[in-house]
Amino acid sequence: MNIKKLFERLRNWELWNFYVLYFPLGFVWIWYIIKSRAIWYFSPSNPSITFGGMEGEGKKEMYDQLPPQFVPRTIFIMHDLLFDEVKKKIEEAGFNYPFIVKPDIGMKGILFRKIENEEQLRKYHEKIPVEYIVQDLILLPVEVSVFYYRHPAADKGTGMRESYSRDCILTALSNNTRSGPLNWRVFSLLRKCANRTSVI
Repeated sequence: MNIKKLFERLRNWELWNFYVLYFPLGFVWIWYIIKSRAIWYFSPSNPSITFGGMEGEGKKEMYDQLPPQFVPRTIFIMHDLLFDEVKKKIEEAGFNYPFIVKPDIGMKGILFRKIENEEQLRKYHEKIPVEYIVQDLILLPVEVSVFYYRHPAADKGTGMRESYSRDCILTALSNNTRSGPLNWRVFSLLRKCANRTSVI
């Protein structure tokens, strides 16, 4: 890794190793565990999601709470289902290639794949060890992420919106040259073209 890439990774904390990033927070966590006498003291912040959405929550938990018209067509596949049954389930749901697949529980693009044909689907189904999602491939001009929080005593919350053009996303994904989590180059490209706006 050259010096430029090293400094780029150091500037972008999202790219840091999981353990490096969260190790210092462990001391804060222990302090609040002692103070509240509860290991998962933060769960009430999002009581309808497992562990308050910190870890282990499935995408199905969140999709089920959203209006159906705002969720892409989605079905859930058990990893040990016979492949003929998988094909039948996908056909009955009305999917056509290409579509996307990803684990129900996961983050950072781990095991996210675009499936172009039956052979790719077969290989994915044979290798994935957990329940996964089949979902429509959405190709709209802009993707928007919203981070929102509100203190229970406050009337209004605070939010931050990040939007990315489709060209930006496709360019970034084309730089993901390895399997597994999306690599540092992808995150770097996405950060450069993100349009951040305070909302709410």
